[in-house]
Amino acid sequence: MPIYAILNGDDFGLSAGINRGIIEAHREGILTSASLMVVGEAFEEAVTLAHENARLSLGIHLTLVEGSPVLPPNQIPSLVTRDGRFVGSLGAFLTRWLTGRIRLQEVQRELEAQVEKALKGKLRVDKLDSHMHVHLLPGIFHLVLRLAKQYRIKAIRIPRERIRDQNGDDQIVSM
Repeated sequence: MPIYAILNGDDFGLSAGINRGIIEAHREGILTSASLMVVGEAFEEAVTLAHENARLSLGIHLTLVEGSPVLPPNQIPSLVTRDGRFVGSLGAFLTRWLTGRIRLQEVQRELEAQVEKALKGKLRVDKLDSHMHVHLLPGIFHLVLRLAKQYRIKAIRIPRERIRDQNGDDQIVSM
């Protein structure tokens, strides 16, 4: 059975510099895939670049950490800080998650708004993943599964990470 490697560029749409890097790597034949961050400052530019580079496979990089949400902050108060932005770190998000302060209904509405925003760009989306892998958290993963079915998105990225244990030995972890 052949083994395939897909090199994916995350954070497409976060900034103009990241967009340039992803497109350059795609045009040079290194990247075949990118994950579009619809809450990024350079989202519109990323949509234009995606249309100009139709062979680039696209996913949606669902975001609940860092940046500003698609929905108005008053519609998703458990997901934002006082300034109306997502929490600034994975640790801050996990603290809210583990203490029960994140409302799944708000997560569902925000993630659906992100998918809708991406699809309004007339893009062909074939996968979902998330910033900081928060889509793998219990409860959130089931929402992402539902979104994939609802929008006929064929795949959800499940990362496999190498983590070193106390002895310095590599351990492969499927998250």
